[in-house]
Amino acid sequence: VLNELSNSYQIYSGKRRSREIQIGLKYYNDQINNYRDKSTNSINKLQEFAIEKDLNFSILDSGFPGPLKIEEDRVEAVSMLKKINIQQQQINNQEASIDSIKFIGRSILGGSSDIPNQIKEVEKDYILAKSIYTKNDKIIRNLEKQRKDLILELKKEANVHLNALKSATEVRIEKTKLPKEILLKYRRLSTSAQRNASTLENLLTKYRTLELEQARIRDPWRLITKPTLWHLTVAPRR
Repeated sequence: VLNELSNSYQIYSGKRRSREIQIGLKYYNDQINNYRDKSTNSINKLQEFAIEKDLNFSILDSGFPGPLKIEEDRVEAVSMLKKINIQQQQINNQEASIDSIKFIGRSILGGSSDIPNQIKEVEKDYILAKSIYTKNDKIIRNLEKQRKDLILELKKEANVHLNALKSATEVRIEKTKLPKEILLKYRRLSTSAQRNASTLENLLTKYRTLELEQARIRDPWRLITKPTLWHLTVAPRR
C-alpha cells in the first residue's frame, strides 16, 4: 500500500510541477513576444530621431547606441578648457620657482620652443660664474638679466600658445552645444531602448531555465528511500 501511495504521490507531484512549468512557459513566451516588439520599436524610434536630427552616436559593447559623439566631444573640450586655465595660472604664478616655470613652459610648448634649453645653458654659465666672481660683478648681473629675460619670454610664448588653444577650444564647445530638448529626448529614447532590451534578455533567460527544468522532470522523481511502517503503534495524545 505504501509503495502505491508513494508512486501516486510521485506521479501527482510531477504532473503538478509540469503544469506549473507549462503555465510559466506560456507566460514568458507571451512576454518575450511583447518585449521583442517593444525593443524593436524603441530602437527604431531612437534611430529615426538620430537620423532626423543628424546625430552621431557611439555603439556600446552590447551593440546598443551609447552617448552622442557630439556630447563626448563637448565633455572632452570642457575638460581641455579646464586644463588650459590651470596651466595659465601655473605659468603666470609670480611665486613659482624658475625650475617650475621651465617645467610648465616645456609641457605647454613641447619642442616648439628653444627657450627652455637657452635658460638651461644660461644657468650653467651662471653657476660657473658664481664660483669665480662676486655677486655684484657685471658678468653675474648680466647672466641674471639674461635668465630673467628668457623666463619672461618663455611666459610670453606659453601664454600666446595657451590663448590660441583656449580660443579654439571655446569655439569647439560652442559648436558642440545641442538644444536641451534634443539632448533630453535622445537620452530618454536611448534609456528606453536599453531597458527594453535588458528586460527581453532576462525573459529569455528565465524561459530557457524553465525549458531545462521541463526536460529534467520528464522522468518522474523518485523517493530516496522506500517508505516503511514503524513497528510501534502511535496513538493520539490525550
